[in-house]
Amino acid sequence: MSASSAYEQAQQTLETLDNPQEEVQVFEEFVRAYPDSEEAVDALGAVIYLRGYELDDLNGAVSFAEAARSMASDPKTRFDIGIKLHEVAVEAGKVIDLRMIADELAAKRPLNFVEHLSVVEEAEKSG
Repeated sequence: MSASSAYEQAQQTLETLDNPQEEVQVFEEFVRAYPDSEEAVDALGAVIYLRGYELDDLNGAVSFAEAARSMASDPKTRFDIGIKLHEVAVEAGKVIDLRMIADELAAKRPLNFVEHLSVVEEAEKSG
């Protein structure tokens, strides 16, 4: 099954759930199954929101984002996940090396304007 079909199926499953913990499980399973897909980045965003804010578990959200980044092998996906990881890590009071996230993608190809802007915005958040 393609990542986009699986993501649609995951979203349909969510319509039957009313428990944030169950919703987190659906998205986490998707990220594990399709770690290099564009949809994995969206699913991770949902995990971060649900786990970090709905379930008040920022540390759990950081841990899963770190695991998701480790699962991904595509440099662009790893970058996008890294940016999301940095966002939630700042909220949790943790330090993530933003330069490493940017440098990893830059070693494969130059960052585009939006990617540079993402790095700058995240750097501003962390002071």
